Amino acid sequence: MKKLLFFLPSILLAQSSSHLIYVNSPPSGACQNAAAMQRVISSGDVWNCVTGTWAKVISGGGGAGSVAFGAITSGTNSTAAMVVGMGASFTVPTQASGDISGLASSDLFVANAFSFLTPYGSVQAATIAILSNTPTYNNGTAGVGATLTAGSNGVLTIDGYSPVLNDRVLVKNQASALQNGVYQLTTVGTVSVPYILTRAPDYNNLVDINFTGDIQVIQGSTLNGEIWYLNGKITVVGTSALNYSQNTSNVNSANGNVKATGNLTAGNVVTGAGGKTIQDSDTALSALALLASPTFTGNPAAPTQSSSDNSTKLATTAYVTTGIANAVAGVNPAVAVLAASTINLTGTYVQVGGGIGDTFTITATGTFSLDGIAINTIGQRVLLKNQSTASQNGVYIATIVGAVAVSPVFTRALDYDTPSDVNNTGAIPVQSGTVNALTSWLLTSQVTSIGSAGSALTYSQFSISPSVATQTIASGTISLGTTTVNTGTCDSSPITLSATGVATTDTIIATANADPTGVTGYTAATTGTLYIWAYPTLNTINVKRCNNTSANITPGSAVTLNVRVVR
Repeated sequence: MKKLLFFLPSILLAQSSSHLIYVNSPPSGACQNAAAMQRVISSGDVWNCVTGTWAKVISGGGGAGSVAFGAITSGTNSTAAMVVGMGASFTVPTQASGDISGLASSDLFVANAFSFLTPYGSVQAATIAILSNTPTYNNGTAGVGATLTAGSNGVLTIDGYSPVLNDRVLVKNQASALQNGVYQLTTVGTVSVPYILTRAPDYNNLVDINFTGDIQVIQGSTLNGEIWYLNGKITVVGTSALNYSQNTSNVNSANGNVKATGNLTAGNVVTGAGGKTIQDSDTALSALALLASPTFTGNPAAPTQSSSDNSTKLATTAYVTTGIANAVAGVNPAVAVLAASTINLTGTYVQVGGGIGDTFTITATGTFSLDGIAINTIGQRVLLKNQSTASQNGVYIATIVGAVAVSPVFTRALDYDTPSDVNNTGAIPVQSGTVNALTSWLLTSQVTSIGSAGSALTYSQFSISPSVATQTIASGTISLGTTTVNTGTCDSSPITLSATGVATTDTIIATANADPTGVTGYTAATTGTLYIWAYPTLNTINVKRCNNTSANITPGSAVTLNVRVVR
């Protein structure tokens, strides 16, 4: 039996009476069983009332030192207590290994409980393949003194590390797994000497091997910092296979990060020093996508965001399909117009009902054409998109056809006269016209009100006519003036028209808007006539008149050119 030393001020032990009192002399005579136990101060003896008579149950030594339990027997009483003084000690039986009943524990019981755990130190290196030089295994005496002796001369290298004499190494990849284990290099291999590894003295028997904890590797190109453990107990050294599994890889104690382990099976969990965990999903890390610029293969899935989400979250096919369906449902398919404007039209806008019933009356009377298309039938549908007052733009219906002394009148189309109609209508296709035939135009502004003081309606070309190889960039008119052009010269400065978007590589088409052959300077003559050069510069249309005759020419009147820039 082992003594259990107590360093607490006192220990309370169960006994039959309710409490303990200190007295100067031993009690005597009859007593009642419920009486308090008495301890004699001078001797340390403890007296108890037993069947009506005082009896000494503990022999003491002045309150300090060892005390024998004497007559105290097993049993419990929740109200009884015994006090053992400071520095006193007493003995208890050593319980069987594994006992969890709550009995008092001796120091031997505690020592036995911890004897099965052998924390293990580190090894310099661990194998990543079968040892070189085909070593021969000798089991020694049941593992004690067991050796691996190289079959040929040469330096031993393990995972890029060359062990020195007495270095400890973990051998874990032998074809015959019974040879695995922790060894010391007892003979260094050279060009003339084979290396010899001998099982480490603290890892050459069943108890040492089976109850050793993790083995940390501190050198090596591949396994540096990794931790390995024996995966299953063995029964006979030299017969049983010693198989090792990786526990954690490169644990960073500062933040608890853990790299995946090579021998986990699906569902295993490894916890790092900082409490972070990693669970094996049974998927190789090389098959996983990187956080930065990942490349996915197969059919990756993701959560589908709400239809109103406008963030940078990943969009699934379900999200896109729903978004397109909602967008299509909210857009009115645009009805085609016969023609669309190319320039600002002079006229009067009359607001009738905030868009509904509003009209636009052309100032000029007579027949009217739009982009070369005659508008001569009530109900013809047109797009005005070039008004200098952009609130006047929109889709109109011809309600009065121009005639002699009659101005054409257009009324906003019934399906394009409220903000909701305008905002939710798609690209408007144009059926015909010199410039705009087979193009489409999309509203680029948000309309909140319609009327003379309403929102601006602005449009951008959405598609280019497939039958036209060019795109109109700008158009307008230029007056050539009546200043004299001297013989053999051109205008010193060009006549210009500002045209945003024009590039020097664009083409300018220029034609007179009336017959110029009756105008002095432009009539046919045997000596020649004025001729016109039109050319583009950045955001500008330029025109010069040149005189290649033998006399100065002063035009009889200003000739106006219609100009168009195409690309």
